[in-house]
Amino acid sequence: MLSVIIPCYNSGKHIRRAIDSVLNQTYLNYEIILVDNNSSDNTIDILDEYNRKHPGTVKVFNEPKQGSPCARNKGLFEAKGEWIQFLDADDELLPEKFASQIAVVNNSIIDVVVAPSCRYKILNSGKIKKIPRLIETEDFWKGLLTSKLGITSANLWRKKALLSIGGWNENLNSSQEYDLLFRLLKNNAAIGYCSLIQTIVHITPGSISFSQNENRIVEIIYNSIKLRMDIKEYLDSKGMLTKELVRYADMYNYSTLIMIKHKPLLPLYFRKGKIPMYVKKTIKENHFDIPFVFKIKLYVRRILNIAQKKFFSLQ
Repeated sequence: MLSVIIPCYNSGKHIRRAIDSVLNQTYLNYEIILVDNNSSDNTIDILDEYNRKHPGTVKVFNEPKQGSPCARNKGLFEAKGEWIQFLDADDELLPEKFASQIAVVNNSIIDVVVAPSCRYKILNSGKIKKIPRLIETEDFWKGLLTSKLGITSANLWRKKALLSIGGWNENLNSSQEYDLLFRLLKNNAAIGYCSLIQTIVHITPGSISFSQNENRIVEIIYNSIKLRMDIKEYLDSKGMLTKELVRYADMYNYSTLIMIKHKPLLPLYFRKGKIPMYVKKTIKENHFDIPFVFKIKLYVRRILNIAQKKFFSLQ
């Protein structure tokens, strides 16, 4: 059996799409756990509606502790299934998602199925830009360091493995899924791969990845960089840290810092305030091992991003 856990916070506009994408699965042995997380809109009315229409399949719970990790843990501890599918309330799954990934775990000792996803971004013109997010299948430590080991809703998780590490870290407010993956790998979790894109992540004008609060932005960057530093330290303690992995971690951290420093969507005063100061200080302190060619490619990428955003803003 498979348990689908959907944390819901003021999700009235999108939650039907997420739930319906589960009800449309070709694999039918599942339950849906909807966790309301202090919503103040009509979310709970919609959840109760699905509960009435699908008794026994759809279950509704409440989690008063704020935050997706808390809501996911609530669902995890209530789940009856051997496998866990986490799904954000504004995203959706394609009909073969469960079937294709259950096929990977059949007759195998696997704790996490890692899979790619696709972001649907609504442009100012109203058109949808599709951005695939691929995975690293050769070296899962490299995938972990470079954020290419899937995302929360693209992956499939064994409940027993999640419970063995205590579930989600409720004290983290960013980098949560890769912290979870890191703790699983330290606990010798077995990784399986599914090459099919079966998860759609919707990026709307209202769902900006980074907050418009510069302290919050710095916190997000710090959590991301610290996690990779912790991974490097762990690998070094186990004699597993290669020069290649060091370079991949450094390139990921460096590109994160450079791209956010020059992010066109950030207000101008952000780009002249705390963020560039933090970026400069962090780069100086860490002595990242960055190939010159990579710096050039990053510069070109940044210029192209700026040009692209200006082009679409004119449409």
